[in-house]
This record gives sequence, structure tokens and C-alpha cells, in this order.
Amino acid sequence: MIEFIKKLRGADDTVKRRWLILASAGMMIVVIFLWLQYFNTLVQPGNTPVSAEEGRQGLTFGQTFRAGLGAVSQTAAEAIKSWVQLLRSPKDYTIQP
Repeated sequence: MIEFIKKLRGADDTVKRRWLILASAGMMIVVIFLWLQYFNTLVQPGNTPVSAEEGRQGLTFGQTFRAGLGAVSQTAAEAIKSWVQLLRSPKDYTIQP
């Protein structure tokens, strides 16, 4: 590990920047994973009847992650569609003196 750090210190700026981006992305994934695990303990399914056994178990990480990913992807898709419509709209501007 020490040798890697020494090698990284002597590396080019682009290599340092690449490692910085990768390390930051990795830490973001870890933080999001921990947050989702915590969120998993708080959230119960709201629209389905919960049996006593299911109520004790709660949502699994996969269920919570899929639900969140679905909501985020739907919102992102709507935002992308609105930007595409904006970019494809006619570029006629009226300038009044």
C-alpha cells in the first residue's frame, strides 16, 4: 500500500485525477449503501397489507433499492424528456425594441 501511494505521488496529474474520481465514486457508493440500509429499517410498505411476520421483517435492501431506483429513474426519464423537447422546439425568438 505504501508503495502504491509513493507511485501515485510521482504520477501524472491525469492519473491522480482519475484515482480521485474513482475513490470518490467508491466512497459515494458506500455512503449510499449505508444510508439505504438505515432507510431500510425505517420504511414499511404502505400500499400492501402487512402480515405480522412481514411487519417484523421489514423491507429487504433489494426491495428498498429497487423501489428507490425505480422512482429515481422515472424522475430522471421525465427530466430528460423535457430537456429533449426543449432542445427540439423551434428556435424562433421575437425581439421587441
